[in-house]
Amino acid sequence: MTTQTQKQSAHHLVVSLNVTGGFLAGAQLEFADGLNCLIGGRGAGKTTALEFLRFGLGLMPDQRANPQRHRAIDTLVKANLGNGRLRIEIRTKTDMRYTAGRSAHETVQVLNEIGTAVPISLDRDQIFGADVFSQNEIEEIASSPAAQLELLDRFQEPETVTIDRDLEQLKRLLDQSSTDLRRIEQEVDDARVRASELPVLQEKLKGLVEVAGPDANRINAAHTAKSQRGGFGRRRPLAVEAKLSLQSARGLGVR
Repeated sequence: MTTQTQKQSAHHLVVSLNVTGGFLAGAQLEFADGLNCLIGGRGAGKTTALEFLRFGLGLMPDQRANPQRHRAIDTLVKANLGNGRLRIEIRTKTDMRYTAGRSAHETVQVLNEIGTAVPISLDRDQIFGADVFSQNEIEEIASSPAAQLELLDRFQEPETVTIDRDLEQLKRLLDQSSTDLRRIEQEVDDARVRASELPVLQEKLKGLVEVAGPDANRINAAHTAKSQRGGFGRRRPLAVEAKLSLQSARGLGVR
């Protein structure tokens, strides 16, 4: 196999599963880079080992989408793990190594290669991704077209995530446009109401013109002149002022 082919087929890998305590106490499973088969009699713990992997990596079914399956797996794991602990080693397609640790009543803790806790998720994150299916789930997928489509979508998950994000953004834009349209419709309705009042106002104006009659211009001119005189205070007419001045002069003996 050439180096180019190896790079093209880079993939994530579960390296090992170690169980401390519980039904599979002391179990140490090393996985090959390829197909692995667990062979054993009924009740040997094959399904339990698979569900330990799912639980230990935090790959449980969505509790809201499938609460019954989530509850069944959670019950099985807690009953068989008890007070024990799981330790799962993984290798990413970029050749980074991490260890996931978890007990029955804890969340997943991820350690890097030097044993330092890191805040990453292994639940189909950009760093690592895995799909875990029990025998019953495989049978359901085989008989359900919807489940088959969902499985196929997982192979294009980055693209579907982008599409879902774009669809969500478009939905928000449509909601905003709908709000704007409702506001514009309300403004149009208000304008129509105001326009419907125009004929009434025109009739009132026409009535005022008819009441004023032919003397309307003369009356308006008189009002205008009165307003202008008001701007100079309460002054007496020039004729009155001249008469008063003459009377004052006579009082002083001026002929």
